[in-house]
Amino acid sequence: MMPKKIDLNDSYFREYQDRGIQKWQGMYLSEHTAEMEKEQKREQRVILPKKAMSENEIQELLAFAYQNQQIVAIQLEMKDLENNYFSDITGIIKGFDELGFFVDDTKVHYDEIRNIELPAFHKWSEV
Repeated sequence: MMPKKIDLNDSYFREYQDRGIQKWQGMYLSEHTAEMEKEQKREQRVILPKKAMSENEIQELLAFAYQNQQIVAIQLEMKDLENNYFSDITGIIKGFDELGFFVDDTKVHYDEIRNIELPAFHKWSEV
């Protein structure tokens, strides 16, 4: 038995619209797409430089925050490959050594600090 010849003039082949890459989207799991969207947002985010502070200003704020157990937000002088600043390091200062201090579990060297702030804190019950 001979296979049936395909007639390319058939209405099915004339009207068929290939969905291209769309048909492969179903192969991604929701976790994959969520992670890809998060990565895309991170790449599009631009962190602007904050005012560069003097060494005295930084030391005064560090001492105040440490004594009063205040949350600090620290912008480092470091930039990524696209020349953008990294996200602030936030937390409570846990301790010091001769080279820097610890914000929660992150070590911050004194000479890396561009700006330090005491972010406004709002109790959830007052919001």
